Amino acid sequence: MMRNPLLDGIKRIRRLEATYTSEYEERMRELAIHKEQLRSYVLAGESTGDAITDYFLRGYSVIDSSVALPLRELEEKMRGKVGELFLVTQSWRNRWNHGPGGEDEYLFQKSYITGVLCGGALIFVGSRYGLPTKAFLVLGSQGIVLMDGPFLFPIASGIHAPNTIKIGTQQETEFEVVVGDTEVFECVPKTIGIATFTRIRREYGKVF
Repeated sequence: MMRNPLLDGIKRIRRLEATYTSEYEERMRELAIHKEQLRSYVLAGESTGDAITDYFLRGYSVIDSSVALPLRELEEKMRGKVGELFLVTQSWRNRWNHGPGGEDEYLFQKSYITGVLCGGALIFVGSRYGLPTKAFLVLGSQGIVLMDGPFLFPIASGIHAPNTIKIGTQQETEFEVVVGDTEVFECVPKTIGIATFTRIRREYGKVF
């Protein structure tokens, strides 16, 4: 019986695919081992000399520079702004599903976090990172709440950037961070409002 070159070609390709898949999986296992070893060094107190790189190694065994880019951009905003205001707008939506045939219902909410930077770089506490400040105010559904610093972004599942954090499956939270006196004053009218901002600066002078 004559051999079919098409069937032979298919078999050859499948053998190659299986070989390449096996090799790829082996390389990925090796990479995972090396990354976990690097993570163990950081957990033991070693440092790369860069706090952001250490953070991603310690928490996620990640060395991809593109993942760290949002934090570096945020830190760049903070450069030279010690003693100046910051304003974090936290927007989130909660989703409820009313069962089969029912439409999802969404509740949209916002809160604002403001204070003064007491450092020019991000801080890292365990698996969280945040803004260095001695105290900050939270303006939201509970009114105005004074909190001790620093301000830490919430823990989210997986690696996240400071501008978009998804928590669980029912809630999506986004953060917009503005740093600097001039920048904050410019966005106050469309966020906190001038009257409210003036009042909190008068009543909570120690924060500012």
